[in-house]
Amino acid sequence: MMGALKSFTDRSPSGPEPKGGRKPRLIVHVGSGKCGSSAIQSFLATNAAALRADGILVPGVDLDLTSHQRGNQLRLFNHGMGTDGFEEDITFRLAKLRRQMDEHGWHTLVVSAENLLNPRGFHRLFQPSAEVFDIGIVAYVRRQDDLMVSAWQQWHLKRYESFDAYAKKVSGSLNWYDRLEPWRAGYGDSAMTVRIFARDRLEGGDVVADFGHHVGIDVGCYQPVAEANKTLHERFNRVANTYRDVLFDGPHDHRFYTFLEELLGEKAYKDYRGSILLTLGQRQAIFEQYREANEQLRQQYFPNISAEVGVFTPPSATDVANLPDRPVDDVQDLAYVAMFEMYKRLSRLERKVAAVSQ
Repeated sequence: MMGALKSFTDRSPSGPEPKGGRKPRLIVHVGSGKCGSSAIQSFLATNAAALRADGILVPGVDLDLTSHQRGNQLRLFNHGMGTDGFEEDITFRLAKLRRQMDEHGWHTLVVSAENLLNPRGFHRLFQPSAEVFDIGIVAYVRRQDDLMVSAWQQWHLKRYESFDAYAKKVSGSLNWYDRLEPWRAGYGDSAMTVRIFARDRLEGGDVVADFGHHVGIDVGCYQPVAEANKTLHERFNRVANTYRDVLFDGPHDHRFYTFLEELLGEKAYKDYRGSILLTLGQRQAIFEQYREANEQLRQQYFPNISAEVGVFTPPSATDVANLPDRPVDDVQDLAYVAMFEMYKRLSRLERKVAAVSQ
């Protein structure tokens, strides 16, 4: 495991760089969503205590030492951004963590939230802390059509009437070069680590190992984690989307998926490659839509990849699934909805019984 670096002694509220010493590192994992963020965060949460013993601090959900440990601070940034005083509050929290790092000899702070790459000005939150941290930015990018399919299943089928409606809404917005540029401009070229979320481009073919390699964590020395955010079988897209207002309290409510897993086991998840949501022609059109932006991305962050190869492998027939046609079955869909309602009631009853027994 990694040994802790020297302890820093400065305790002033603003936490300037200690005399004769180097700043501790602040690694900001900015996403993007559906690019392995859940797997990275699961690793960070599972191993938070062991990492801390080795000088690497993974803070709680509220960017402190005491809140619940999930390996990310997504909700803090999502709910706080745009509210009065939020930027100053983040600066205060980071300064407090810096002082606590000095006290304990921790040398690296890892912050993770996949929404930070969204264009809401999140890059400004960490700039004041550059006085007290050596800041590194880590981002993962994915071919746009693949991301759209994955994001639809996890979040957006709960929000939009159809996949087509969602696709029109996000059309043109998945420009990775534009999303990364405020971070590069704010923190400099040397601070940026941008990785391609594709198995053949990742260290060891694994996003957790890749993240560890690029931030200096030997993940093999820590507890491995199970696969995160497994992909639901697409035969459930229809019922989930049609009854979204009944099944979900919001885009991050995954209880229906958990219910399907408990009911059906592995049959709830994809056991095939590709997706039925986009044809090859549609994928190729999306690929062309972002060709210029992806070339800018290549030139800035991946100059060792030739223009002929490109950042992303073009779509192919293997990206399109050919599943057996299934007849529309409203009765079966309603049965899933009804069983899920009973599942939720039983879950509430179990929690009440457990509370009383305590």
